[in-house]
Amino acid sequence: MKTFTAKDVDKKLTELIETINEKDLREAVRQRLKRNFHLVTGAILTNDENKICLVQEAKGPWAGKWNTPLGHLETDETLPDAAKREVKEETGYDIKLVALLPPKNVTHENVFRVLYVGKVVGGSPNERLISDTSAVGWFTSAEIEQKLQAGELRDIGTWYDIVNFQNNPQLPLNSIQEAEYKVL
Repeated sequence: MKTFTAKDVDKKLTELIETINEKDLREAVRQRLKRNFHLVTGAILTNDENKICLVQEAKGPWAGKWNTPLGHLETDETLPDAAKREVKEETGYDIKLVALLPPKNVTHENVFRVLYVGKVVGGSPNERLISDTSAVGWFTSAEIEQKLQAGELRDIGTWYDIVNFQNNPQLPLNSIQEAEYKVL
């Protein structure tokens, strides 16, 4: 039996979806597939002034909205490695992971967030590796709550990330056994 990678499956699904002639139906199929369970990881970063780092989305329907630096795992990547990579790509910062937050499903879709607590050990926003973010900012909890009220956060999950960080115990890094992400 042949083993298929995530890239193989994604490529084939994209090819199949593109064969749908009706534009609205093609988009409906894409949206339905997005509702399948998926895992994202990243980190809550704080500085010496107890401000929290958020990134501003640059593309898509969330352009201009603020979010926690996080993203999807890549095949053969561990959760900690993915969290550090995503933070580096989106913020430009190199980080050290210091704790794990209780994992939660926080949106109406099947998105399961695994967030770490991280400390900046190097880098700068000038070193962002991708153009999916247009800005990096440090905000107090009150400023983030104002962004929530003004509709400036990507979604309620971003606010929940902050609440989870502030109101739950931080777990040891080894609370989740490291295993590489594999497509089943």
